Amino acid sequence: MRVGAPEATGALQEAFELAVTADARALTALELAENLMVAGRSPATVAVLEGELDGLPGAEVRTAARLEALLLAIAFVGVSGRRLVERRLRAVAADFRWSDDERSRLLAAPVAWEWAIGPGGRAASGAELAELALADGRLIREETADSASPVGAVNALWVTGRYEQAERALGAMVAEAQGRGSLRGFALGTVNRAYARYLRGWLHEAEADAEAYLEISAETGWSVFDPTAAAVLAAVRLERGDLEGAQRAVAPFERVRDDEIGTMQFLNLSRAAIGLARGDNESALSNLALCRRFEEGFKGGPGLACLIPWRSLAALAHLGLDNRDDAHALAGEEVRLAREFGAARALGVALRVLGTVEGGDRQAELLSEAESVLESADSQVEHARALTDLGAALRRAGERLEARERLAAGMDLAHRAGAAALAARAREELVAAGARPRRLAVSGPDALTASERRVAQMAADGMGNREIAQALFVTLRTVEGHLTQAFAKLEIGSRDELRDAIAPDTASLR
Repeated sequence: MRVGAPEATGALQEAFELAVTADARALTALELAENLMVAGRSPATVAVLEGELDGLPGAEVRTAARLEALLLAIAFVGVSGRRLVERRLRAVAADFRWSDDERSRLLAAPVAWEWAIGPGGRAASGAELAELALADGRLIREETADSASPVGAVNALWVTGRYEQAERALGAMVAEAQGRGSLRGFALGTVNRAYARYLRGWLHEAEADAEAYLEISAETGWSVFDPTAAAVLAAVRLERGDLEGAQRAVAPFERVRDDEIGTMQFLNLSRAAIGLARGDNESALSNLALCRRFEEGFKGGPGLACLIPWRSLAALAHLGLDNRDDAHALAGEEVRLAREFGAARALGVALRVLGTVEGGDRQAELLSEAESVLESADSQVEHARALTDLGAALRRAGERLEARERLAAGMDLAHRAGAAALAARAREELVAAGARPRRLAVSGPDALTASERRVAQMAADGMGNREIAQALFVTLRTVEGHLTQAFAKLEIGSRDELRDAIAPDTASLR
């Protein structure tokens, strides 16, 4: 199971059936259920876990907590999984009281998710509990990066906008998996880190993580997070202005229209964004209708609306169709939900879209509030977008000096993040505002793919090719190929030249 062998499920199922003692059955059930869960088989997972919980001796406190935590995590896979365990989850979440013991740390992960995106959920409540569970790394050490508990706690951080804390914890998970040589833990860590980094605006790093996960998925068949990785790749490529690349990223799911599974909603958002970029507003609304149906079936709270912000994209699609009343209603509703939830990025994005839809005298006011909120949200691409939109509105209002200040800041921030399309739009607005901005670089480090950048940075830091291959769970030939391409694009001939060639743009690669 740890190395992705396809025969793992059958072997674990047989071991489970052969187990005689309660302890052996429970421990084998955990392994089997984790494997079934990663394969996307929620009903089978629930059947295994509930059967063991009902017959487990009361003395097995830790094992019971591990079984229950994994069972409750099923509630966040999809609508049907939530229905299977919803009553149990709500009972645990309602009575949960934190205490720094193993059982509390295990159950804190699903409860933190519920306190964040369940009915009446708030960002502060979910984030606080997740931070308690992950404090000083004990949960990751005790359960390893292969377990659903650390993953759930970390995801509760990024859904509430605590990106720095999530980055630290996800980095610890990836390092723990690398230390044990666990392909499974590495895959779970990288795919979740990919989405968190995308939200934070770390586009190069997000793309590299998504690509790393998809390489593992292709080898192992662990496909449950494929939609998440594809959504990240599509979103990043759209930010670069690569519409064809974005369409290629979502192409494997062309015939899949899903309003049941949570990870598919990230893909539906990306497909809708592609539709908007193409000017196909009807296609965008068709994909967003799936997100709406998922939200209705899941029966979450404002946190779920911010996790899957379909209303803001739908508002832009309706605006494109000149349905201004619908656009205004959707954008206003998302602002209300984001304020209720309390996550800065979600609120800033909703305010920016409402300002776009509103127009008129209130536009600059709303865009200014969006820019102010996003400045503190630790989300650099969205901050750059708000600066650009505000600058463009000020230019149209004749306030050229203020416009140029906002547009120049937006262009620089977008360029540093790798959001080439946004940087180019900001530059065009700057020219229209009477400025003479510098040309944006399109060679050197900017020419590297995400995977080439990551391998080049690791080589620049002194790691040998075999060490890099082991750390990234790829072949030696893959590493050599990336370095060959990087050398050609950077116009260098040796590893000694790498650090100077890729600095400062990639010096912060993690």
